[in-house]
Amino acid sequence: MGVLTDCFRAPDAAAVVQSLEETDGGSPLFAEPPLLDGVDAKGVDPAVVLGRPIAVILRTEWRVDLVEQTTVRPPSPRSQGRATASPARPPFPCATP
Repeated sequence: MGVLTDCFRAPDAAAVVQSLEETDGGSPLFAEPPLLDGVDAKGVDPAVVLGRPIAVILRTEWRVDLVEQTTVRPPSPRSQGRATASPARPPFPCATP
């Protein structure tokens, strides 16, 4: 199984964590109504698959750090019931729930 990724816009990692807590760790894209604006990008690698068209739009060369990724994990017993977020790469946010 590959990485399951949802790409969405959020003001910051705290907003993503809050939306994960509101959905009990589910994707904020599938809440009713959706909590964040984005797309289901299962099987899409943000750094390469999304990075290449973004490089074209920005008229720059593709590079691995072009797409910002923040790994956000749903609440777990190890995290004392709180979702956690950690930056992975730098200006277009994607989250891996």
